[in-house]
Amino acid sequence: MTNTEYISHFIGQLRLRKRIFMLLLVLAVFIIPFIFLVVAYKETSDLGKDLLGKAKYNERIEDAVRYALAIMGLIAVMVIPLGIWVNRFLDSYIPVLKSLDDNDIVKLRGYNESQIFLKKYHISFIFQRDILHIFRLGNVSSIKGSSIVNYNLEKIYGRGKGHYHLRIKTSEKDYFYAIHDNDKQALMLEQDLAVIMNATYNYKKTEINFSGKNWTISGKKI
Repeated sequence: MTNTEYISHFIGQLRLRKRIFMLLLVLAVFIIPFIFLVVAYKETSDLGKDLLGKAKYNERIEDAVRYALAIMGLIAVMVIPLGIWVNRFLDSYIPVLKSLDDNDIVKLRGYNESQIFLKKYHISFIFQRDILHIFRLGNVSSIKGSSIVNYNLEKIYGRGKGHYHLRIKTSEKDYFYAIHDNDKQALMLEQDLAVIMNATYNYKKTEINFSGKNWTISGKKI
């Protein structure tokens, strides 16, 4: 697959995931109220008209329909903003992806291939020449390598599980991100950050113990 084909494939996978997510939201709007309506109807039918009386029976059915419609409206109010937010977030990847050169796409492949299946094609870090784009929680931060004063990538352990803390200090502001436990991604991120900020960093001679506690790697302007 050529780089051009890979970017087209990547964008296609993003759009596929967006369609699947939107479909799930639409189904939630209709399925949850429908389940409520079926359960309420069954309970009413089990009691029967003889016990409840025709008027009470019809009243319970009408109430169940009204409650189902109210639940549908409430869910719609919640999922519509969520759908708009997710749509805009995933679309924010596309201009960045289309602007990548061949070297950037090689990096993109590496980051994407380091992810588990569910995290593929919506990765958090994309390098575009001397800029790091960070996609987190619906927001995109674009950090120029020349603006980075220093950074710190630290592995934290808690309750037997590890994750990473990434701190980037720029000339304008500080950034902090909690990152899931992915040692391969962490090493690539450390190296690529060093490159875009023009730091001197000898990867081959650096020994990193991923299994050790309080693992820390960092870079700064020199």
